[in-house]
Amino acid sequence: AELLVARGAAAECDALRAAVQVRKEEASQSGEEATAAREEATALREELEAMSVGYAQMEKSLARRGSPPAEGGGGDGATMGQGAEEASAEEGAAMGARLVVLQAHADGLARDNASLVARVEGLTASVARLEAELSGAQEREKAAEAARVEATDEVQRARTAKAEA
Repeated sequence: AELLVARGAAAECDALRAAVQVRKEEASQSGEEATAAREEATALREELEAMSVGYAQMEKSLARRGSPPAEGGGGDGATMGQGAEEASAEEGAAMGARLVVLQAHADGLARDNASLVARVEGLTASVARLEAELSGAQEREKAAEAARVEATDEVQRARTAKAEA
């Protein structure tokens, strides 16, 4: 009976060790995903900042171009200036739309990163709980092994006493 208990405790320890390993691997993978998401979000923020600067410069340029042409500028020059102004306005609008899309993507990455961090924390807590269970199972395994040895010793003593009698 003690042998069965010892085998059961050993099997429980093995199962818990495997579960701990799986959780550690999941936590590691989630941590790597969180790092990648942070790096992508940082790159997007940098791109957003660069685009914001470019957009601000374009707005300033458009504002300067919007001032009336200098005297003697004449007809064709004014028409060409207006075409360039319209093209710059279209570029500015396109850049503004891209900024909105990038900001939404960066916000999504921030949410994903927060979710991954929470998952890593949950997995870490799970690993700690499983390690505590494993420790308890190892203690039970040691106790069962000690009981098995004691039972074997008692059987041997009984056999010796019977043989002597």
